[in-house]
Amino acid sequence: MAQSSQASAGATSVDDGAARFDAVMADLLDPAGGLSASGGNAKSFIEHARTATNMDDRMLVVQVVRHSGVGVLRTLVSQGLLALLGAWIEDANVAGQVKALKTLLKAVHLMPVTVDALTNKSDGLGKRIIKLGKHPDHEVAAHAKQIKIAWRGLAAVETSESGVGKATAGPSLLKC
Repeated sequence: MAQSSQASAGATSVDDGAARFDAVMADLLDPAGGLSASGGNAKSFIEHARTATNMDDRMLVVQVVRHSGVGVLRTLVSQGLLALLGAWIEDANVAGQVKALKTLLKAVHLMPVTVDALTNKSDGLGKRIIKLGKHPDHEVAAHAKQIKIAWRGLAAVETSESGVGKATAGPSLLKC
């Protein structure tokens, strides 16, 4: 009996944590379910997203990202969203969570990134995406390859627009 009440108390604390996570997220949203562009919402959102330790909370964050406007996404990228998504991709890959991997890859594909963001070796996102191009699940591999192709195109466009100097690191990182 003591075990069942402890289990119940544990479940309640998890449920309470999830409810608090959901409540904080709801305060940051616009009517369409994306992140509101007002004030310091992007910083608050990233800080809160970093507390998402279970995949359900992480998928909630991804849904908000997928419903956010391009301007908000640019701000989120500048606040470290790519590094966070990269870490979550690694976690999902290690845990064998294929459905989560697909969802995360779709979110990464939506991100308005620059070559500078892609060549940030400290977050390792580029290498993770390239590695997933060989994933045993064909859809995961296809999503990763699509991202790699889009990023290579971005590197080529930025190189031709800005001259060789700015983007020279980009294509070398993106080679396979």
